[in-house]
This record gives sequence, structure tokens and C-alpha cells, in this order.
Amino acid sequence: IVARKLSSNASENHWSLRDDAAKTLAQACNLFGDEYVTLKAQVLKTLCGAAAPTDARGKRQSLPTTYGGFVGIMLFGPKAIDAFLLPLALGYWNQWEAQLETTTNLAARLDIQMCQQIALHAIGVYLRQASSSAKNVPGEWQQLEETFADRLVPMCEEPEEYALCFV
Repeated sequence: IVARKLSSNASENHWSLRDDAAKTLAQACNLFGDEYVTLKAQVLKTLCGAAAPTDARGKRQSLPTTYGGFVGIMLFGPKAIDAFLLPLALGYWNQWEAQLETTTNLAARLDIQMCQQIALHAIGVYLRQASSSAKNVPGEWQQLEETFADRLVPMCEEPEEYALCFV
């Protein structure tokens, strides 16, 4: 969605640019999706490629690219999150946690934490917007609980569920 190099200064906020680019792309798909029937599918395919661990040449994706793919897919709603992001987030999470334990470079840590943040945000969107029948897929909730543990507590629908965690 955006160029590989966004600025000459690494400290500039490229995250908000990625957010805005993903929002613009989702708006374009909503606006022109009826006229161009394959537009959404092609865009989702491109975003999945960005969110995937490696690109088409087998080269490892950068974390900002992964972040951009996650943001873009998330904006397509709970069905896209369920189909494309949940499997990726489950696969990435433990890898990101291990990298955080060994990485001392602050810029690299920020990249990892931003990817974790958008993964959790996408899961929250999914849990709030998906129908209850979609969320009751056997094994899926258990897999989410095992991977994300207490990070899912604020995303619980029932306030009582959240309160019971403190009792």
C-alpha cells in the first residue's frame, strides 16, 4: 500500500501513514467494489501477502509491512479477520514474544509491539462484531485463550466475565 521507504528519518511516525493508507484502501473498496467485482478479492490477496511471514520470493516480511497488512485486513471486518488474521496472529504471537525477550534494540522492540497491538485490536474487533455462532467454532476460542491468555479479558462481552477475573 505504501512505499518501502517512507521518510529519511526513522523516528517519523510511519505507523499513522500505514493506518491512513489502509483506511483509504478500505474506503475505495467499499466505494468501487460493486463496479469492480474482483476489487475486494484482489486487495485482500495483496494485504494477505503483506501480512504473511514471507513474500512471494520467500524473503521475510518486515514488521511494518506485516502491521500494514493486519490493519488493512482488519478493516474488511470480522469475516476477513476470522479467515485471514486469526491464523496469522496465532502463528506470529509466540514468535513475537520470543523476539521481545531477546531484542534490546528499541526500534525493533517498537516494531514488534506495534504488530502485537494491532493483532490484539483485530481480535477485539472480531470478538465484538462477529456473530455468536461464528465465535463458537470448536477449538478456536480455546486456541485464542491458550495463545493470548489474559490479554483477551478486556474483550469479553459480559462485564461479569471480566469482574470474575479479579475475584
